[in-house]
Parts: sequence; C-alpha cells; structure tokens
Amino acid sequence: MSWLKRSAEQDYAKAQYELARRCVLLNDTDFTTTHGVEWYERAAEQGHLCAQYSLAVCLTSAKGVPKDPEGAFFWMSLVADAGMAKAQYQLGVLEEEISTENLRGARLRLAERRRRAA
Repeated sequence: MSWLKRSAEQDYAKAQYELARRCVLLNDTDFTTTHGVEWYERAAEQGHLCAQYSLAVCLTSAKGVPKDPEGAFFWMSLVADAGMAKAQYQLGVLEEEISTENLRGARLRLAERRRRAA
C-alpha cells in the first residue's frame, strides 16, 4: 500500500483509483473509506471513468461521505456521457430520486465543466 500511495501522491490517476478502491474495501485505521473517497475524487478530477463512477456511488449511498445527490448526479453524468451503460442506467435512477433544486445545480456544474473543456 505504501508504494501505491506514493504513486497516487504523484497524481497518477490509476494509482489514485486503486488506492481508493483498496481503502474503501479495507476501511482500516490507516486507510479509511473516507480516505478512499478523497482518492476517488482526485482520480475523478483527472478524468478516470471508474473513479468517477465509484465516487458517484459513494455520494449516492453516503459511503465514507455525507449523501450528496447533486454531486452523485454530476459525476454519474460524466461517466454516462462517456458511454458506460451501467452509469446511464444509474443516471436514470438518480434523476427520478433527485430534487429539482439538486438536479438544477448538477446540470449547472455539468454545463460549466463542459464549457471549460471545450
């Protein structure tokens, strides 16, 4: 784990994702689920699709972080846009469960991210 953490600290998205996954699975005193979610987020910000999906799942289920429907919808939308079928399905489920206000906020975040990427 220490070598994996060193790679993750060097902003290597694949290592960040793998470290996050192990933190969430292990959830011990040194590598907690909360740490895992932080690593998912760092990898997600770099465009790692599996990290984006996993982060959305954590935000949906309040695993390691408070429940955040807007954030979950935002990240799940990015993965769905990339063509991941299970994300497209989950996005539909989220859209039915999310409040209008949270949906609006997530769509604004998506528009801003897409604008910056263009």
